[in-house]
Amino acid sequence: MPSADETLLAIELLYRERFAEFVAVAAAVVGERERAREAVQDAFAALVRSRRDFRGDAPLEAWAWRAVVNAARKERRTYAREARTRASAPASNGSGPVDEPGSDLGVLVAALALSGRFDRLLHGSPVKDLTPQER
Repeated sequence: MPSADETLLAIELLYRERFAEFVAVAAAVVGERERAREAVQDAFAALVRSRRDFRGDAPLEAWAWRAVVNAARKERRTYAREARTRASAPASNGSGPVDEPGSDLGVLVAALALSGRFDRLLHGSPVKDLTPQER
């Protein structure tokens, strides 16, 4: 059984030498490279914290691969949950006139554009009340 210090050195060496490979596999699982990097970092942080549990029955690299794949799967679940939340969230905060029930904002803007008031409003000209002919 290797000592905790030996295990720590071996974990660090594995991280430095094989980081790109771990990220590539995690990216295949997660689907996004940045989240894959986070998963690999999380996995190695967990390995360092639990290094005293490593018994040495199997290669350290096998233990690391298992940790990386598990972290990537966890990250994929989180990413999928966040994507579903973003997809179901309203695009607005609900405070605009478009969000009011029965609002005809598009109709009102079109009416402004037809009357010429919209142009005057955008270009800073004074806006007068509509005459009965303009209504």
